[in-house]
Amino acid sequence: MDRYEAEIENDGRRLLEGLLFLTLYCALIPLGDYLSTHAGFACEPEGPCTFPVGFGLQATTGALPIGAAFVLRDFVQCRFGLAASASTVVMGAALAGFLAPPMLVVASALAMLTAGFVDLLVYTALARRDFVAAVIASSLLSSLIDSAVFLWVAFSSLELLAGQTLGKAWVVLLAYPFTRWL
Repeated sequence: MDRYEAEIENDGRRLLEGLLFLTLYCALIPLGDYLSTHAGFACEPEGPCTFPVGFGLQATTGALPIGAAFVLRDFVQCRFGLAASASTVVMGAALAGFLAPPMLVVASALAMLTAGFVDLLVYTALARRDFVAAVIASSLLSSLIDSAVFLWVAFSSLELLAGQTLGKAWVVLLAYPFTRWL
């Protein structure tokens, strides 16, 4: 295989990976919203469904897919660039607002938009130096911001903030080996 054939093969692989990351990102946002109010070890009326994340903390069930969404947004940027990544953030917020249960529309859209752009800014600033550190740092910070905005706007409470953040952190840490491979 000559150099040009290798470049074409590599570009095709990067395109397929990017499309897979984007598709998963788009699927995880409505899944997170759905799980937050429909599945968990405990579901409060007009409130969140929760599950234990460790150390005596609880998180909404949607914390896990949303934590993964921040990692995937970084992967999209790695494969498609900054402009596509910014569009992905806007698309994620639109999906969150459009597909969320009525009680979560504003909270979900605002949280995804705010945290998504924080994720984009932190990842962009760090990615040239260390891709893995950029994914972890941006995903952890955006997870904290997403949790705070979502919980406050949706439920007027930050009671689950530590659990939400820990639940998303577990997902980011589970993505570490894949991030290293990428």
